[in-house]
Amino acid sequence: MARTTKNVIVPPTLEDAEMDRVIKDIYTILTDIKQSVNVASGEENTAKEGKIGDLRVVKNKASNTYSIEGKTEDGWVSTPANLQSSMTKAGAAVFPTAVISDGSLPTADYDSGWIDVTNDNTRHALTHGFNAQPRMFMGWFTPDSTYNSGDPTMYYPMDLGGLIRGGTSSWAGVEFRFTKTQIEYTCESSHHVYSNYRLDSGASSWTDYDDGYMRLLLWK
Repeated sequence: MARTTKNVIVPPTLEDAEMDRVIKDIYTILTDIKQSVNVASGEENTAKEGKIGDLRVVKNKASNTYSIEGKTEDGWVSTPANLQSSMTKAGAAVFPTAVISDGSLPTADYDSGWIDVTNDNTRHALTHGFNAQPRMFMGWFTPDSTYNSGDPTMYYPMDLGGLIRGGTSSWAGVEFRFTKTQIEYTCESSHHVYSNYRLDSGASSWTDYDDGYMRLLLWK
């Protein structure tokens, strides 16, 4: 690949001619590496450009989209990449302002597996061991009837930390709080673990569950 004037690392000039030549050779190699993984936004590559193994992130100005490209013996190949917005919030952990990914959610750093949950009026604790505030969490609930030996046939998203008030003036929900090492949760005996309106009954009425299984996922 012909070296361009873009992304050139300029070496210092040394009085010692031999050392100056060595430093310039090193900087030439560094420039080649830098140019092999950088490309100007919107710049298109031809099959002849680059060398096998080159990687780069490209922004298409026309569609305002990104792709990750790699040079193979057959030419350039690419895969779409998404630009994810910052999820920062006052008083919360700081997230990267932009993350390039293929759009898939990374594997959770903590997975509780399906654990029994009931309105037993007891505070329970699970250890995630991050030694830091989790950045993202997700919870699922499934009733005993659909648990299916750990492979649920149906499950519901949980509102971690909140309660809902049903049409019969009943509260439902598991209450959560997090520390840097644990997940603590409880469900009052006077509350339901989970409730939904019309989904299960098919009519204008509430379906309440006082026990079942839940699964909690956390990301560092």
